[in-house]
Amino acid sequence: MRCRVSQTAAPDWKTASILSTAFPCEAKNPLDAVEPALMLRMDPFDEQMSYRPYSNGKTRFENFGLMLDGNVHTCTVRAAQIDDFSEYCGRSAPLLLGDIVRDTGPVPSSFFVKSEQEDAWKAAKAAKAIARNKSGFAYTYSEGAMAFPDPLDKPSRTIITSEGGGSPSRTKHAVREASGLIRRLTPEELEQLNGFPRGFTAHPGVSDVARAMLMGNALVVGLVRRIGEVLYHRHRESC
Repeated sequence: MRCRVSQTAAPDWKTASILSTAFPCEAKNPLDAVEPALMLRMDPFDEQMSYRPYSNGKTRFENFGLMLDGNVHTCTVRAAQIDDFSEYCGRSAPLLLGDIVRDTGPVPSSFFVKSEQEDAWKAAKAAKAIARNKSGFAYTYSEGAMAFPDPLDKPSRTIITSEGGGSPSRTKHAVREASGLIRRLTPEELEQLNGFPRGFTAHPGVSDVARAMLMGNALVVGLVRRIGEVLYHRHRESC
């Protein structure tokens, strides 16, 4: 989509945009993105056919960017250093997966990984490169290694729809309890990780698998709230 915006509308779009205001970040190199990295053609098909990465194979798009009338400005940014997380999670320290797990009481046995299933879980989480050939097109499907169990001293990964059910999975979270046993996350933990009150999806006739799927389809409440607050204040300022 082309966006026609005055080139002088903001003194520094890298810090004045809606998202960078809601989620502070810092450019790896402040001089990056001063000039456009590329200009897109009007026809999407022509652009798709003519696009070329850099000679080293690296994409021309970094992890942050803006397009003004077809001119793409892009650069690499990293999260700003934050010393006090109170405005993000209501406490000075960041909210970690272990904090959520420790809020949970006794967990039903159905959530625990059976010892005979652990090898299957490890295999699902392991790095792999598998040669595939479909319709005459050969390629290598590769995945990096994932931690098993998930570390409690770090934030959780994104909650997706496959969190429910007891079958081994690459994408499900699995945590080790103080007892040494490994288990999946409960629906209440998934709810809290997404910013919902515990029990938000509890309803007669709704299974734990369905509750997990609902959380996998949910947006993280805190992220939406911060974006909404910035939009609200920008709108008020422009009136």
